[in-house]
Amino acid sequence: MYVFSKFLGIVFTIFFIYAAIVQFNDVDALIWVALYAIAAAISVLFTIGKLRNSWCLVLFVVYLGLAIYYWPAEFEGVALGDSMKTTNVELGRESLGMGVSAAIMLIYFFLLGRRAKP
Repeated sequence: MYVFSKFLGIVFTIFFIYAAIVQFNDVDALIWVALYAIAAAISVLFTIGKLRNSWCLVLFVVYLGLAIYYWPAEFEGVALGDSMKTTNVELGRESLGMGVSAAIMLIYFFLLGRRAKP
């Protein structure tokens, strides 16, 4: 389980760094880069065993709240590619990104709980 946890932390560190990088062309890039950079930093802390369980729970609530807040009025998909069809597509992408972040924080929370047990 320990090797799996380390592997998961490394994979999601890379994922969140990539997610932060691709936000630089966004209008409100600073917000999204910061949100994904925080998730990347949390993934690093998880990987090296320095993450507190309470941080995962707090960030889970924050990311889940953002996922709900940004969910579009009408979901039109995520339209992979360079072009944005509508604002709903952009909101869908942002919401799903926060949903993935929330899910990873919850996974870290449970894995840290399993690590703490003898």
